[in-house]
Amino acid sequence: VDLDYDRVKNLNHDNSLVQGVRMFLYNQFDQIDGLVKTMDFDCFIASNKLLELLNNLVLGNYTKCEELIVDIDRVRSSLSEYEFCTFAICICEYYIRTNQFLKAYHFIEKFKYDISFKDLKHLHLEQRFIIFFNLELKSESFNAYKLLEKEFDNGYPKKRLFFDKLHYLELFSSNDTISELKNMLDDMMPPEYIEEYWYTYCICLIKIGEYHEAIQLITKYELSNSRFVALYVYAAWKQAVSTDSKQGEPLSKRLPSKMIIYMNNLVDKMEKNHQNVIDCNFIKLMQLELKGEAKEDLVDFIRDTALKYDRSYQHRLYSYIYSHHLFDLLGSMTRYKEAYLIAKNDRTFN
Repeated sequence: VDLDYDRVKNLNHDNSLVQGVRMFLYNQFDQIDGLVKTMDFDCFIASNKLLELLNNLVLGNYTKCEELIVDIDRVRSSLSEYEFCTFAICICEYYIRTNQFLKAYHFIEKFKYDISFKDLKHLHLEQRFIIFFNLELKSESFNAYKLLEKEFDNGYPKKRLFFDKLHYLELFSSNDTISELKNMLDDMMPPEYIEEYWYTYCICLIKIGEYHEAIQLITKYELSNSRFVALYVYAAWKQAVSTDSKQGEPLSKRLPSKMIIYMNNLVDKMEKNHQNVIDCNFIKLMQLELKGEAKEDLVDFIRDTALKYDRSYQHRLYSYIYSHHLFDLLGSMTRYKEAYLIAKNDRTFN
């Protein structure tokens, strides 16, 4: 076989993958991209392909990620221990970044592997916490977060722990949580987490019933991407439900016209793409509620559209609302058997 063995030898930069994993852990994403651009992909080198996979995860090129996962899986038996662990981390990260948290959960339950490499171990521990958090498994989330706190003295990045603490506080939302979140804003806020900070803050406000304050915050900071639009519409619906009004009056009539106009503008200007279908489904349900659509139509939308999509792609707030709102609607329509089956089979009731 006519191979340039010296060239192949030089292509196999094992250390590049180690560097890439560390860059990923420390959010040095531009450096990963720069590292990948210096590599030669003419020959199939597993460590290089793993680095390319990491980079595409960061860039959000999920179709390319799927192709790379298939390619690397073909040579899985020949991977080194470090490469194998990195591959597992990448697969789990793909599930997390595409909101496939149930698949991620089943994956980590099967992946009972003691990772001895520090950076990979830290990523693995954080992934476990993120999965438990997004599935609202409070006990598991609590234990996973406490493990991450212990790892801080062992080199776990402060930025990562800041991100994890946001979500830990959200799980146990209270007035004290809001105070602690305010204190975190006074700290050295990592700029890449500022949007996630406000998103978590708004969810905490909604969970403790401060709907108007959440609406004001979204308006004040002009937070207008799809997930903030969803929170705005949900907070508006919750505020309308808690307001006295005439019998049979659409919920939208209970809200100030200025709020309705602002909300409609947010929805109209919102970018709609394949990556925010989760938000768009939720916004659609809230719009149907505010318009006063028939209960049968609401049930059909939740069951046939929202929950159908939710079986594959979960959300830390919407999943719970869909199931419990459907349960309440079925109960109010005296469809008790269907309501019972929802409560029995849906994970958010357990």
